Parts: sequence; structure tokens; C-alpha cells
Amino acid sequence: MEEKSFDFNEVPASWQLCFNRDCPRCEGCLRFVAGRHVPADHEWGPAVYPSALGADGQCRWFRTAEPQQAAWGFVHAFDNVRRLDFRSMRHRITTILGSKGVYYDCRNGLRPLMPDRQAAIAEVFAEFGYEPPRYERYGPCLDFR
Repeated sequence: MEEKSFDFNEVPASWQLCFNRDCPRCEGCLRFVAGRHVPADHEWGPAVYPSALGADGQCRWFRTAEPQQAAWGFVHAFDNVRRLDFRSMRHRITTILGSKGVYYDCRNGLRPLMPDRQAAIAEVFAEFGYEPPRYERYGPCLDFR
């Protein structure tokens, strides 16, 4: 990730930052990169504590600083889905995304779908015998989940 292009305004207010320079993966971690870009007028906020670094040198809070190929909007994903399958599929996808609100935000292109969620949604479509959905647009996006 190119440091000069990092915009701290993209970081959600409730997102945990990291300042642990002892972590072997800190330079590639979005939490650490975001922590380096905290504006001078910010004095406090959520953080990942140094104790998160396990004895094995792994941190479960690690998030890659490399942009991922995100997808936005799937308003027409169910156009060719039989009415009989629609409800079950929508319920499964809502479960993957975590809530009805997030489902509709992703459906309407207000939130990005990261590759892991795109794959999980494609699996649901495949289980019901359909091609994976096409999204309205694709592009690079940092994974602030």
C-alpha cells in the first residue's frame, strides 16, 4: 500500500488502531498503518493492545494493508432466481452479511463486499444451482471490517 495515498478520513471512528511496533507483521497491517496516520488533534480511541500478539507471533486482529478487489451493488442478483428459492437465498446471504441493514447497504452499493463475502455469496448461488451474481461495480478497497 502506498503510504502517501492513505486517507485517515476513510477509517471508521470505531475501528481499532494498533501501535505495536514489536509485531512482526506491523508494516503490512492496516491497523498499524492507520495508527501511523492518526491526525494530531485525535487524542484517544479504540485500539488493539500489545497483548493481542500471541506467543506464536500471530495477531488475530491483523488486517492486510493491501487494497482488496471489492464489489458494490447486487440489485439485479435475483432477477433470474425462481421465487421458490428467493427467500431462502436472501436469508442465507443476510446471515453471511450479519444483518438486514448490512444486506441492504451491500445490495444497494452503499457498502463494499470484500472477496471472502463475494465467495460466500457465490457459494449460496451455486448450492441453489445458479451462476454467481454480477455486481454493479468492482474496484480496490481497504478492508475496514
